[in-house]
Amino acid sequence: MGNMCGCGKKSSGEKIGGHPHELGVKERTHPLIQKINDGSEFSQVLQNPTNSGKIVVADFMAPWCGPCQQISPAVEKFAEEFSDHAVFIKINVDENDELAMSYGVSSMPKFIIFKDGVKLDELNGANPEKLHQLILQHITQK
Repeated sequence: MGNMCGCGKKSSGEKIGGHPHELGVKERTHPLIQKINDGSEFSQVLQNPTNSGKIVVADFMAPWCGPCQQISPAVEKFAEEFSDHAVFIKINVDENDELAMSYGVSSMPKFIIFKDGVKLDELNGANPEKLHQLILQHITQK
């Protein structure tokens, strides 16, 4: 019988194949995207005075999530494109399950947009075009 992992799936206990956590899937990193390790870090980013007036794009994801990995290059591109107007953060839901639950993350990826600590909008799913539109919408609003 396998162990229960943070995503709620039982691991197979097999060395090859089985659950993606067993496959050694690594998280992508990017210099303009801050990895959030806990709720305290998350709050600090939302309340940071240097982020005042900027939107914060929170990416709730998991390294084993296929759609999360598919949209990751687009998110990295957006982080570069909007670096003057937005802060991008990545939250691994397996490592931050309480934070994910507090924002109603039931499927991934889920993007939540904040400004000055206030939640403005959200997008469920790996849709780069819609995410781009959402970011543009909120950075152009005063």
